[in-house]
Amino acid sequence: MKVLWYAQLCALVAFFSITTNTIAESANEWQSGNQIYKNICGHCHEAGVGPKLSGRDLPADYFKTMARNGRAGMPAFRPTELSDKDLDKISAYLVSKGVTGK
Repeated sequence: MKVLWYAQLCALVAFFSITTNTIAESANEWQSGNQIYKNICGHCHEAGVGPKLSGRDLPADYFKTMARNGRAGMPAFRPTELSDKDLDKISAYLVSKGVTGK
């Protein structure tokens, strides 16, 4: 129960983070997948709430599908929050980290 509450809190933080960042940096203005990861994904996936994404050797489509549709405590990100181009950047970044886990 406590983990579910924490996951929901993290999803809420991620939602407000993306909403705030979207105002300052409209869709498609993110410079890199690394930048998107650090400003959005890392809030949960580096804090132990969501699973580690690097080093898992998963295909790009997996990351795109999860980001767009969400699952369990993972929020779904709308195209107005993360464009398809942004998802391409994030998934390319994560795939590049897949084999070595750097």
